[in-house]
Order: sequence, then structure tokens, then C-alpha cells
Amino acid sequence: MNRFFLILLVSLFLSACSSKTNSNQEEDATATESMLEFDLSAFGTQAIILLPDTTLSPLETTILPSGELEIRVGKGFQVMIAEGGDIELKKSDIETDLLYKGTVLKQTDNSLLYKSELPDGSLSFHHFYVIKEINGNMYELSDIDNGEPFSENEAEIMLKSALALKSKVAS
Repeated sequence: MNRFFLILLVSLFLSACSSKTNSNQEEDATATESMLEFDLSAFGTQAIILLPDTTLSPLETTILPSGELEIRVGKGFQVMIAEGGDIELKKSDIETDLLYKGTVLKQTDNSLLYKSELPDGSLSFHHFYVIKEINGNMYELSDIDNGEPFSENEAEIMLKSALALKSKVAS
């Protein structure tokens, strides 16, 4: 395929997928305005999530045998979507972890941004956890724990993406 044709296809795809949020909060709009809408209906969820620019890092999606969906865009954006979720149970898990000291950095009724670190402070990980209702179904969204630490900024971008998850079905 010649290079011009490939650039044209990518350009058309990005213009069809790109989205600007209509958030009242300038901070949220800034964090998500360069993100692209990604339709999850091919994975059995009538919803749309915002992803970082996939021309810079490839998009990888995996459906696990358990039904969980993993979405990866490079090393800094790795989100898991599963049915269900319990914010209170997650907070309890963070507080009672026997290996890592957990600290909740930001919290709402349906979301957490938190840090897990070894007691000696030599290693820390930033995480997010979100519960969203889409079309009458409850979903939990979290970072994929693959042993690689996420920075606080990376975790915040994933959190904002998860909070922006919306129904594809018009209300």
C-alpha cells in the first residue's frame, strides 16, 4: 500500500473518531480533548470510551476468558473493563493490603485514584478504580496490574477516560 493512501486512511479514521468533550470543567476538557472515541459495541458493550491518540502507540484489545476487556494504548494507558464492581470493597482491599501501603489520593462516590507503595517507599504504583452504569448494567474500570508502575499523571488520564465512558445508545 503506498504511503499517501495509508496517510489518507489514517487521517480519515482519526477525523471520524475524534471527539471533543463538552465538560463544564476546564481541567477535564483539557485532559480529554485530544483523546479519541472508541466504540465498544464489538465487545458486547453499547458504550464509548475515550482513548489516547492511537497513531502514537498501537491500540491492543483483549477479551479474557473471564469476559473482562483489556484496552491498551502503549505502556501508559492500560484499562480493564468488567461487569459489576463494588467501590466499598475496593477501598477495603486497599486499606487491608498486606504487602503495599495504600493511600487514596482522590475519591468520589464512584471513583478512586490511589497509590500503593512498599512500606520502605522504594516502589510505588498509581491506580484508579471506577464504577459506571451504562444502559442499566454496572461496569468496573481499573488499570491493568501488570507489574509495571503507572505515574500519577498516567493514572489520572486513565481515570478521566473511565469517567467519560458513556452509552452509545441515544437516551
